[in-house]
Amino acid sequence: MLRTFTARSCRGFWLLTGMVVVATSAQAAERDGNCATINPQPAIESADTGRPAGTLVLRGLYGSFAAMQALDVVSTNRALTQGGMEANPILRPFVGNTGAFIAVKVASTVTTIALAHHLSKKSRVGAIATMIALNSLYGVVVSHNFAEARRNAAR
Repeated sequence: MLRTFTARSCRGFWLLTGMVVVATSAQAAERDGNCATINPQPAIESADTGRPAGTLVLRGLYGSFAAMQALDVVSTNRALTQGGMEANPILRPFVGNTGAFIAVKVASTVTTIALAHHLSKKSRVGAIATMIALNSLYGVVVSHNFAEARRNAAR
Protein backbone atom coordinates (compact mmCIF):
# COMPACT_ATOMS: atom_id res chain seq x y z
CA MET A 1 0.00 0.00 0.00
CA LEU A 2 1.18 3.47 -0.68
CA ARG A 3 0.95 6.69 1.27
CA THR A 4 -2.37 7.86 -0.14
CA PHE A 5 -4.24 5.04 1.56
CA THR A 6 -5.61 6.71 4.65
CA ALA A 7 -6.33 5.52 8.15
CA ARG A 8 -10.00 5.64 7.16
CA SER A 9 -9.35 2.97 4.52
CA CYS A 10 -7.65 0.78 7.12
CA ARG A 11 -10.55 1.20 9.53
CA GLY A 12 -12.90 0.12 6.77
CA PHE A 13 -10.80 -2.99 6.14
CA TRP A 14 -10.81 -3.96 9.81
CA LEU A 15 -14.55 -3.28 10.05
CA LEU A 16 -15.16 -5.56 7.06
CA THR A 17 -12.86 -8.21 8.55
CA GLY A 18 -14.72 -8.02 11.86
CA MET A 19 -18.07 -8.39 10.15
CA VAL A 20 -16.84 -11.47 8.25
CA VAL A 21 -15.49 -13.02 11.46
CA VAL A 22 -18.78 -12.44 13.31
CA ALA A 23 -20.85 -13.81 10.43
CA THR A 24 -18.68 -16.90 10.00
CA SER A 25 -18.57 -17.55 13.75
CA ALA A 26 -22.36 -17.50 13.92
CA GLN A 27 -22.62 -19.81 10.93
CA ALA A 28 -20.00 -22.19 12.35
CA ALA A 29 -21.78 -22.28 15.70
CA GLU A 30 -25.01 -23.15 13.94
CA ARG A 31 -23.36 -25.96 11.95
CA ASP A 32 -21.58 -27.37 15.00
CA GLY A 33 -24.83 -27.62 16.90
CA ASN A 34 -24.07 -24.86 19.39
CA CYS A 35 -27.29 -23.13 18.35
CA ALA A 36 -30.78 -24.52 18.60
CA THR A 37 -31.33 -26.33 15.31
CA ILE A 38 -33.92 -28.99 14.67
CA ASN A 39 -32.53 -30.70 11.58
CA PRO A 40 -28.85 -30.03 10.90
CA GLN A 41 -28.14 -30.57 7.22
CA PRO A 42 -25.30 -32.80 6.03
CA ALA A 43 -22.53 -31.28 3.94
CA ILE A 44 -23.50 -31.02 0.29
CA GLU A 45 -21.20 -33.01 -1.98
CA SER A 46 -20.47 -32.35 -5.60
CA ALA A 47 -22.21 -34.99 -7.73
CA ASP A 48 -19.27 -35.80 -9.97
CA THR A 49 -16.25 -35.62 -7.63
CA GLY A 50 -17.48 -36.61 -4.19
CA ARG A 51 -15.69 -33.58 -2.70
CA PRO A 52 -17.59 -31.07 -0.56
CA ALA A 53 -19.20 -28.32 -2.63
CA GLY A 54 -17.06 -25.23 -2.97
CA THR A 55 -13.69 -27.00 -2.92
CA LEU A 56 -12.85 -25.93 -6.47
CA VAL A 57 -14.08 -22.41 -5.73
CA LEU A 58 -11.76 -22.17 -2.75
CA ARG A 59 -8.80 -23.51 -4.73
CA GLY A 60 -9.41 -20.87 -7.37
CA LEU A 61 -9.64 -18.18 -4.70
CA TYR A 62 -6.40 -19.40 -3.11
CA GLY A 63 -4.67 -19.21 -6.47
CA SER A 64 -6.01 -15.76 -7.24
CA PHE A 65 -4.97 -14.59 -3.76
CA ALA A 66 -1.41 -15.79 -4.39
CA ALA A 67 -1.46 -14.02 -7.76
CA MET A 68 -2.70 -10.81 -6.10
CA GLN A 69 0.16 -11.00 -3.61
CA ALA A 70 2.67 -11.36 -6.45
CA LEU A 71 1.07 -8.40 -8.23
CA ASP A 72 1.22 -6.44 -4.97
CA VAL A 73 4.99 -7.04 -4.78
CA VAL A 74 5.45 -5.96 -8.40
CA SER A 75 3.19 -2.90 -8.11
CA THR A 76 4.71 -1.82 -4.80
CA ASN A 77 8.25 -2.09 -6.19
CA ARG A 78 7.25 -0.15 -9.30
CA ALA A 79 5.62 2.59 -7.24
CA LEU A 80 8.63 2.77 -4.92
CA THR A 81 11.03 3.16 -7.84
CA GLN A 82 8.85 6.03 -9.07
CA GLY A 83 9.12 7.85 -5.74
CA GLY A 84 6.23 6.37 -3.77
CA MET A 85 6.32 5.34 -0.12
CA GLU A 86 5.02 2.22 1.63
CA ALA A 87 2.12 3.18 3.89
CA ASN A 88 1.93 -0.09 5.81
CA PRO A 89 4.12 0.37 8.89
CA ILE A 90 4.54 -3.39 9.28
CA LEU A 91 5.96 -3.84 5.77
CA ARG A 92 7.86 -0.55 5.61
CA PRO A 93 11.11 -2.00 7.06
CA PHE A 94 11.11 -4.79 4.45
CA VAL A 95 10.43 -2.92 1.21
CA GLY A 96 14.02 -1.71 0.90
CA ASN A 97 15.23 -5.32 0.60
CA THR A 98 13.39 -7.11 -2.21
CA GLY A 99 14.25 -10.60 -0.90
CA ALA A 100 12.98 -9.84 2.59
CA PHE A 101 9.85 -8.18 1.17
CA ILE A 102 9.07 -11.24 -0.97
CA ALA A 103 9.74 -13.58 1.98
CA VAL A 104 7.31 -11.66 4.20
CA LYS A 105 4.67 -11.62 1.46
CA VAL A 106 5.08 -15.37 0.83
CA ALA A 107 4.84 -16.13 4.56
CA SER A 108 1.73 -13.99 4.97
CA THR A 109 0.15 -15.52 1.85
CA VAL A 110 0.75 -19.10 3.00
CA THR A 111 -0.53 -18.26 6.49
CA THR A 112 -3.67 -16.60 5.12
CA ILE A 113 -4.44 -19.53 2.83
CA ALA A 114 -3.84 -22.02 5.67
CA LEU A 115 -6.17 -20.09 7.97
CA ALA A 116 -8.84 -19.88 5.27
CA HIS A 117 -8.50 -23.61 4.66
CA HIS A 118 -8.91 -24.26 8.39
CA LEU A 119 -11.96 -21.97 8.43
CA SER A 120 -13.43 -23.86 5.46
CA LYS A 121 -13.66 -27.01 7.58
CA LYS A 122 -16.04 -25.19 9.92
CA SER A 123 -17.69 -22.78 7.49
CA ARG A 124 -17.09 -23.19 3.78
CA VAL A 125 -19.26 -20.16 2.99
CA GLY A 126 -17.33 -18.09 5.51
CA ALA A 127 -13.99 -19.13 3.98
CA ILE A 128 -15.23 -18.30 0.49
CA ALA A 129 -16.55 -14.91 1.64
CA THR A 130 -13.28 -14.15 3.43
CA MET A 131 -11.18 -15.02 0.38
CA ILE A 132 -13.44 -12.98 -1.91
CA ALA A 133 -13.09 -10.00 0.44
CA LEU A 134 -9.29 -10.35 0.61
CA ASN A 135 -8.96 -10.78 -3.16
CA SER A 136 -11.11 -7.69 -3.68
CA LEU A 137 -9.08 -5.68 -1.19
CA TYR A 138 -5.79 -6.60 -2.82
CA GLY A 139 -7.25 -5.90 -6.25
CA VAL A 140 -7.89 -2.33 -5.08
CA VAL A 141 -4.40 -2.08 -3.53
CA VAL A 142 -2.66 -3.34 -6.69
CA SER A 143 -4.70 -1.03 -8.89
CA HIS A 144 -3.89 1.90 -6.62
CA ASN A 145 -0.17 1.07 -6.58
CA PHE A 146 0.04 0.95 -10.38
CA ALA A 147 -1.94 4.21 -10.67
CA GLU A 148 0.36 5.86 -8.14
CA ALA A 149 3.43 4.68 -10.07
CA ARG A 150 1.98 6.13 -13.28
CA ARG A 151 1.22 9.45 -11.57
CA ASN A 152 4.70 9.66 -10.08
CA ALA A 153 6.33 8.77 -13.41
CA ALA A 154 4.43 11.58 -15.15
CA ARG A 155 5.86 14.17 -12.74
